Amino acid sequence: MFDDALEVEDFPVSGLELIPNSDTARLDWMILRDYPSDMSTEDKAFTLQAERENIDTFIRLDAEQQGAAA
Repeated sequence: MFDDALEVEDFPVSGLELIPNSDTARLDWMILRDYPSDMSTEDKAFTLQAERENIDTFIRLDAEQQGAAA
């Protein structure tokens, strides 16, 4: 039924429509509300990436501390 040999490259991507996850959109809004509204698209992308990396680092470190405490 499924062809495990198929790769992403086997599908034309021109017809795909990206649908943002509502949680991601909400997180983006929460992050960007503390920044100027006239930021360029590049600045917004950089800011969001940096903030997401900070969140990931915080979660990872918290999980490590929880594991060390157990």
